[in-house]
Amino acid sequence: MNFAFTRRQLLGVTGATALAWPALAHGFAGLRVAVGPDRYNVDPQRFTFTVRGPHAQIAETGVRPDAHFRPAPLLFERWQVRQGHYRITLRAKLRHHDGSALDSDAAIAALRQVGQSRSDFLQIDPASLRRVDARNFVFSSRTGSNLVIENMSHRATSLFSQHSDRRVAPAGTGPWRFVRYEPNRALELVRNPQYWGPPAVQERMVFQFVPDPMARLLALAAGEVDLIAEVTPQMLLALNDSMPVRLHASRPVSYLALLVNLHGQPPFTRLADPRVRRALALSIDRAAVARVLYAGRGIAARGLLPDWMFGLGPHVQGFGYDLAEASRLLDAAGWLRGRDGLRTRAGEVLRLRLVAAFPNLAAVAPFPELLQQMVRQVGIGIDIVAVEDDALYGQRFLEPGAGDLFLELAGNTNLDPTFLLYNLFHSQTPWRGYRHMAAGKALDAALDEARRTDDPQQRLEAVRRAHRAVVDEAIAAIAVLHVPQFVLARPGLEVPMFEHRDWIDYGAVRPLLGRG
Repeated sequence: MNFAFTRRQLLGVTGATALAWPALAHGFAGLRVAVGPDRYNVDPQRFTFTVRGPHAQIAETGVRPDAHFRPAPLLFERWQVRQGHYRITLRAKLRHHDGSALDSDAAIAALRQVGQSRSDFLQIDPASLRRVDARNFVFSSRTGSNLVIENMSHRATSLFSQHSDRRVAPAGTGPWRFVRYEPNRALELVRNPQYWGPPAVQERMVFQFVPDPMARLLALAAGEVDLIAEVTPQMLLALNDSMPVRLHASRPVSYLALLVNLHGQPPFTRLADPRVRRALALSIDRAAVARVLYAGRGIAARGLLPDWMFGLGPHVQGFGYDLAEASRLLDAAGWLRGRDGLRTRAGEVLRLRLVAAFPNLAAVAPFPELLQQMVRQVGIGIDIVAVEDDALYGQRFLEPGAGDLFLELAGNTNLDPTFLLYNLFHSQTPWRGYRHMAAGKALDAALDEARRTDDPQQRLEAVRRAHRAVVDEAIAAIAVLHVPQFVLARPGLEVPMFEHRDWIDYGAVRPLLGRG
């Protein structure tokens, strides 16, 4: 079916126009990176400053992802794991930017600080953290998990110096040092000349907060910035061959998906019937969505985890596009079409609240409007609640379960293959807003097995079972697309892409050989 969206309408969904952008460090001698709105948070329970969106590489994690999505040494030189117990050996002679040593005592203090987060997914038993000697320490998982090291590849587990206030002048061991931060304007960094590893290519770097997506694109085209690190569908639609802009993309890794409120309280109970969930999933023309969004780089998704990730291979069925079967299921569930085309049952209209979106609406627009048109064909109405702030998304809507569907563009953002499925769908998730999506006992059992086993193949098979439980059995999530990470850059730059946005190393951006 051809949906009634013109290119002009698509570009105008967020009101994007040729707006003025904030002043962009004229004369700055370094790499200039445009990002979206300033979403940093310094609340210890929700701390993201210099850690996420964007990650500034001031503080580092214990491990990093290698090209095969396995943990590789970073601050941790080596580690031993057995039945949920860990022994860590730090690299020798590590020092924070403030001159203090990163020894085992400092690492333990930093991990305790990470554990203050209300979304603590490491789930380390704090009483188990114990110094062995200057470079070695031990700890245990509260849940017996053998995957804590894999979770430590998440940038939220970055280890900060306890001798500096990370809220105002963060100090870590990373390749970049903090210079200045102007809220809603810029974060400026300078290369760390005493970095223990390979130095950054650039001497200085500034992240410029530019909330309007089209203003970011105009800034790049005008030469005001070198890179755009937060790329939206509208920006990709606006690209043309005459622009001095180059698109860089990773493999498709993030999912665009609808998370389903399975355990809602009235009025958010209409998706308790699996026939309605299945009908909704069958009403989405994923091929049409893929043509419209993300410059055609997205691919129709069967599940949340791509088949290539972790060596999972094809293992979920997912949903095709079948309006006739969707209509049959809704008829069988007692939802009958009214004169206006919407379905009703016992005087109640089949209208669902869609909360859009995480991380923000600009990252997924115009999918909510496309979805609204698609499902209307089978008699389902959609009310869109537009949310631009991820904190508001969580506190106002997700945590109280104030919606039927929650639209997210996200992914398995570390090396633990259970990370996404556990935190979004397990009954004991530390991310309590997602308890509304808990997918049942089979999911819980599969993920508990995956986390406790020492056998990699047994772990992968358990993850496959858990993924099938979410997608094919409970229908707790309706996958739409898999989407790459994108960076837009001026011509002549080599940009080292990676599938996890927070591991794209902007400090390694360099001129292409033979170019200025």
